Amino acid sequence: MQRACAAALLHPGETIIHCPGFSADDKAALQIIRSLGAEVEEQLGGWLSVRSRFLPSGSARIHCGESGLAARLFTPVALSRVTHLEVQGSGSLLNRPMQGMRETLTHLGVNIAGSGSFLPLHMDGPLQIRNITLDGSSGSQLLTGILFAFAFGARNAVQVHVERLNSRPYIDMTLEMLGCFGKNIINEDYERFMVYPSLSKPKSPIELTIERDWSGAANWLVAAAIAGSITVTGVRKTSRQADVHIVDLLKAAGLDTVWNDDTIFLNAAPLHAFEADLTHCPDLFPIVSILAGAADGTSRLRGVHRLRHKESDRAATISAMLGGFGIDHRYDDNCLFVTGRKTFRAAAISSAGDHRIAMATAVGALRAAGTVTVLHAEAVHKSYPDFFHHLSSLGIICEKSEE
Repeated sequence: MQRACAAALLHPGETIIHCPGFSADDKAALQIIRSLGAEVEEQLGGWLSVRSRFLPSGSARIHCGESGLAARLFTPVALSRVTHLEVQGSGSLLNRPMQGMRETLTHLGVNIAGSGSFLPLHMDGPLQIRNITLDGSSGSQLLTGILFAFAFGARNAVQVHVERLNSRPYIDMTLEMLGCFGKNIINEDYERFMVYPSLSKPKSPIELTIERDWSGAANWLVAAAIAGSITVTGVRKTSRQADVHIVDLLKAAGLDTVWNDDTIFLNAAPLHAFEADLTHCPDLFPIVSILAGAADGTSRLRGVHRLRHKESDRAATISAMLGGFGIDHRYDDNCLFVTGRKTFRAAAISSAGDHRIAMATAVGALRAAGTVTVLHAEAVHKSYPDFFHHLSSLGIICEKSEE
C-alpha cells in the first residue's frame, strides 16, 4: 500500500487503488502524499482515486507516524522535487537510527542539518540523480526509496550499486510496483540496479489492487498449527512478499497446506523442530518463535542480527515473550534456539509497543494453560487494526481492559 501511494504521488495522472489498506502505516502514507500535493478521494465501494499535483516546490513537511518504511521511502521521493524538507515521526520511530539514509542522501547532494541521525531531520535538496553505492545490510527500505525517486526522475541511465543487501523479497515488491507504472529497472543479482528513463507515457488511469498481507496471514496459519484449523482467503501463492515464506516453514515443522486459488487450508498436526533462515523475512521472527515454542525438540532460527531497530529491540522483546510463556530459549551465533513445550504458561506479556509482538503473544495464548494478558495491545493498529476483532470471530474470548 505504501509503495502504491508513492507511485501514485509520482505518476502524472490518475491512479485508482482497489482494496486499499487503512492501518496506521497506510494512513501515514496517505497523509504524506496529500501533504505533497496529491488529491485522494475515497469512492463508493472503498476504492481510492489519487490525482497527483506533485510539482517542484520550495519546502515541505512530512510526518511518517511510526513507519520506518515511510521515512526511508518518502524522504528520497520528496527530495526529488522539493528544496527543503522536514521529516517528522512519532513513537518508536523517533528511536530508530537513520544514519544510513543520512550518508546516502549526502552523497546525492542533500544537505542535512546538524549531526544527528534520528528524526526529526531538516534537509536541503533537491536530490541529485546519479550513480550511487549504498549499504543494504540493514534492510531494503532506503533502496526502495532511491529506486522510486530514480525511476520517476532519471533522464539518463543511472546505476545503483548495493552491498550486502538484506530483505531481498521487498525489492522484488518494489520492482513489481514500479513495473505497473512502466518503469524500466534491471536487477543484476541484487548487487546492481540499472535504472533507465521511461520511453513512453504510461496509460492513465493506472489501476492497482492491493495484495493482502502475508505478515497478517502468518498469524492465523501459526494459530491453526498450534490450536486447530483455519481457512485463509485472499492470499496469493506466487506473492513476492517476503512473509509468504511462512508456508515453507510450516512444512518444515511437519504441516501440510492445501491451496485452492487464493485460499489456503491448514489443519493442526504434531509439530517437530525445524531450522529457518529469516534473514530476508525478519518480520516473521515473533510468530515463528511461537511456532517453534510449540514444536517437539529444539528449533534454530537464523538471522537474529535483523531484529534490532524495529518497533522494539525484537531480540529482547521476543525473549521476554518466550520467557513469559515458560519456553526455554537462547541466543547464540546469530541464531535463536527455541525448545518447544506442550503447554505454554499463562502470563501477562508486554508488547513494548511492537505490533508483531502483540499479535504473536495473542496467538501464543491459544496454547496457554490459562488467561494471557497482552499489555499495550493497541500496537496492532500499526499494521492490522482488525486483528483482535478477527481473533474474536474465531471463537477466542478477547476482553479489553481499560486499565
